[in-house]
Amino acid sequence: MKKKSKAEIEKPFPKILPEIQSLIEVSRHHAAVTANLALVNLDWNIGRIIAQDIQKNEKRAGYGEQLLDSFATSLAQEYGRGYSVSNLNDMRRFYEAFKILQTPSVEFPPPRILQTVSGKSVSAAIRQALPAESSARISIDFNEHFRLGWSHYRLLLSQNDPLKRKFYFEQAAILLKANGQGRPIGVFLETR
Repeated sequence: MKKKSKAEIEKPFPKILPEIQSLIEVSRHHAAVTANLALVNLDWNIGRIIAQDIQKNEKRAGYGEQLLDSFATSLAQEYGRGYSVSNLNDMRRFYEAFKILQTPSVEFPPPRILQTVSGKSVSAAIRQALPAESSARISIDFNEHFRLGWSHYRLLLSQNDPLKRKFYFEQAAILLKANGQGRPIGVFLETR
């Protein structure tokens, strides 16, 4: 049996190495995106629970501040400094300013077909556009906005004008989708 030379042994490596490197890169990216989405979802849900509890108890003076102080102390002891009063308040504001879309079956129930009394078709009502002053919550669709992380949303929360916030949100999503870079929102907000 003929012994293979060093050059013959190394030949297959250049062919398979890029494939292995690609698998590693794709897996790393997938893990980062998945972790990011989980954290954004976590922060939004923490904000939801806090906002809803404060609403239920809004008649009690100082309840919201006491609740945030208490949670911050307890959560920081158990999970670290990411749960300060300031962060918890940002999570509450995040919930109030943004809406995470659920699965289409939850968000958009199938339309019902109704028969008119006369049996004739009736034209559907024309939906009016929201007025420009609308402060409606911005919808987050994780299928489209998975590149935006918690730091992006915190920057967006610093924009008090809801219309400008929505504009920056949409622009950041477009830029991140186009070139995948990480922090375009800061550039927008610095020039405002």
